[in-house]
Amino acid sequence: MLGAGLYLMGRPGVDFDLWFFWLGLAIYTFGVAFAATPATTWITRALPDAQQGGASAVNYTAREAGSAIGIAVLGSVLTSSYQSNVASAVQGLPPQLATQVEAGPAFTRATPPPGQETA
Repeated sequence: MLGAGLYLMGRPGVDFDLWFFWLGLAIYTFGVAFAATPATTWITRALPDAQQGGASAVNYTAREAGSAIGIAVLGSVLTSSYQSNVASAVQGLPPQLATQVEAGPAFTRATPPPGQETA
């Protein structure tokens, strides 16, 4: 389920279909739900009752550390890829707008420049 969900979320291409993304996210979420709880149970039950609290804490710490490292790595890859590929995409844009787009992907959620608002 995890692999199928990631496949659906990662296939958008140029014609992005939000339904495929949401479907992939739902399938991935069910995969995590079906895998994380049993994995935590197996980890804590592998030790005697007196050590299950420590096993749970180590499991939680490992999960949080892995998430933090994963977010940092993916953020670095996204930023690097964006900055190396955006230069050719901003050719022909007004200089002020090109500078904002080159600054980072967060600009995609910014408000339009004055005079270019949509109704």
